[in-house]
Amino acid sequence: MSDNIETVPDDGPVLDESGHFHAVDAPIDISHYGWEDWFTFVVFWLLALDVFYQFFTRYVLQDSAAWTEEIARYLLIVIVFVGASMGVRRNTHIDVEFL
Repeated sequence: MSDNIETVPDDGPVLDESGHFHAVDAPIDISHYGWEDWFTFVVFWLLALDVFYQFFTRYVLQDSAAWTEEIARYLLIVIVFVGASMGVRRNTHIDVEFL
């Protein structure tokens, strides 16, 4: 951490007498995210845009684009498989033990 960052104790007031804030947010560290995380993030938003486009064409324009369902299915499959590799990398899969 840098020496020029002021921190306020948790029990101290956040506002001073003139109404100025004195709270400082902690720095954000995104260095622990791998390429799988960013790839999954992008594919997820592509999936969201695809589903929104499907909704828009089906209910607003009353003429559904047929390709959107297939693209959404494939994007969801990509998210599942890349998400599974992220779970292996982080060792966060669900464990079931039989006694």
